[in-house]
Order: sequence, then C-alpha cells, then structure tokens
Amino acid sequence: MDIMDEFPEMRGCFIVMDNAPVHIPEAIVKGKVKRSKLSDVESLTTRIIEASEAVPVEHLRVIIQHSVNQFGNCLNKVAI
Repeated sequence: MDIMDEFPEMRGCFIVMDNAPVHIPEAIVKGKVKRSKLSDVESLTTRIIEASEAVPVEHLRVIIQHSVNQFGNCLNKVAI
C-alpha cells in the first residue's frame, strides 16, 4: 500500500521529488547520507537522522507550503 492510499482523497496520487528548487531538503539529505562509507559505530538510520536534522527549518516550510499548494492539482489529477 502506498502512503498516499491512507488518505481516501489522495488514493492513486503520488508525490514526485526531483531537482526543483523547492526540493532542496531532499538534496541536502541525500548528499549527507551518501558522503562516505558508514563507520562501525554508525548506522544508516543514524546518518539519515543526522542529515534530516541538518535541513534548515525554512526549507522545510517552503516544501510543506508548496505541497499544500499542489494538493488541489493532485486531487484533480492535473499534471504539473
């Protein structure tokens, strides 16, 4: 089951993250997760958490607002 399927109004919809400027947090997290080989005392989960915490709050606000602005398009199945 897709995470979007948990919300009946979003069933069959997808969120696509690409290299659009609004997706900067994704790039920050990917860059920090891939930075080097994991050490013996570090787990992938730990690295993802650390990378996520490095994303500035303002970037998160921007992506959340962008997502909210696009819900109508998704509900109406409008390609963006």
